[in-house]
Amino acid sequence: MIPQASWLADFMAAEDLPSTFAATALTHWTPLADRIGVLAAEARRPFFVGLCGAQGSGKSTVAAVIAHRLRTQDLQVAVLSIDDVYLPREARLDLARRVHPLLTTRGPPGTHDLELAGAVFDGLSRAGPVALPSRTVCRRRAGAGCRLGRRRFLGDSVDDRFQGVAGSGRLR
Repeated sequence: MIPQASWLADFMAAEDLPSTFAATALTHWTPLADRIGVLAAEARRPFFVGLCGAQGSGKSTVAAVIAHRLRTQDLQVAVLSIDDVYLPREARLDLARRVHPLLTTRGPPGTHDLELAGAVFDGLSRAGPVALPSRTVCRRRAGAGCRLGRRRFLGDSVDDRFQGVAGSGRLR
């Protein structure tokens, strides 16, 4: 059994992860997070990391553990998911009527709010507070997704701060 760092034990408890997760986190994700922290400090500007993978492959968990680890190093971190920038359901329904029925669902090209995504990344690239999109899956609409509005990420100087993990993870 690999001994856990206190930050990892706290993370695993908060995420309700099994004890077997510790070995993977300490072997893979902790060194990756530490390397990202070094690279972010060397960059002396906002530093973005993107994660990609198939649905259910663990992107959200990896983004969350990296963000948690970096926060223990007093770095500012925002986690943004591509799910956070889908067009609202009403806009996708309009697209489906005008263009193709498949555009009702989340995922196909054309179903993301590119203006919103661009504004978020532009905001994270500058000093000061940034309004991040926040969404949830609307259970009553069979996973259709609804945008809940925006939540503020209060950043200070971005000169030597890690500003974001962009992946398919929940906004935390």
